[in-house]
Amino acid sequence: MTLRIAVLHRDLGNKSFRKNIRKSGNTPAIIYSKGQPGINISVPSNEFFKLYRKSLNEDAVFVLELNGKEHKTIVKARQIHPVTREFVHIDFLEIS
Repeated sequence: MTLRIAVLHRDLGNKSFRKNIRKSGNTPAIIYSKGQPGINISVPSNEFFKLYRKSLNEDAVFVLELNGKEHKTIVKARQIHPVTREFVHIDFLEIS
């Protein structure tokens, strides 16, 4: 299953910066790839959650569109808030 989502580049920032990203309806994330430094991004929370729920029982490839370039990724790790059950941070692993 291939799912597409548009993402935005973000600065590394500090804790309050990431908190403001969450308040604006986005989730901080990072794209890891072999031999390259990680790319810090911000993912629209509601849109990602809907796509993630569709892919629960299947192996899903997320195509992240960043500045006109596509990154084929899988979800490597996710951090979920223990009370609200919302995504706090997502790690994507780029595949070739």
